[in-house]
Amino acid sequence: MPTLSSLRKLGSFTVTLKGTTMESFPSGASCIYFEWVHGEKKDEEWVMFSKGWQSGDGITVKTGEGEIELGVNQLRLYLAPAYSHIYTPQQMDDAPEVVREMIESENKPITVEEYRLDSYATYYARVDSESYWLPPEDDDKPPSRHLNYVLAISDLPFVDNEPQRPLTPAYQGWSY
Repeated sequence: MPTLSSLRKLGSFTVTLKGTTMESFPSGASCIYFEWVHGEKKDEEWVMFSKGWQSGDGITVKTGEGEIELGVNQLRLYLAPAYSHIYTPQQMDDAPEVVREMIESENKPITVEEYRLDSYATYYARVDSESYWLPPEDDDKPPSRHLNYVLAISDLPFVDNEPQRPLTPAYQGWSY
């Protein structure tokens, strides 16, 4: 069975995914992972957003080297929204309850977007590394640096080893 560390040598590669099927929100589509957010966008960029929900089930990633089980904390997703809707103050009654509250408080249109991974679809992947620091174990020792490998998954190929889309909102500002 491969590890994230052993998959690093592949550079960019394609994967298919499988996992527990669930119904996404708000579209109701069948998928193996989803997250949804609501907030304000300007020129296709989030000005501010609130995370509605992120599914927590892990997924199985099928690579040319074999299968690997990963938790959502081991993923970084670069996906286009699978669902997007802008609710204006005049459409407030049609919006999910938490979105109605935001429309009321902001008195402006609020965008709702859903990002998801589908079972048996082909995605592009590469292994990235992230580093973080932990405080010293003893007062007389320095902080220690640690390395964490994650699987970047995109619906578009990586160009010059870089994704063509931003991270999905659930992974923006990720911290350890």
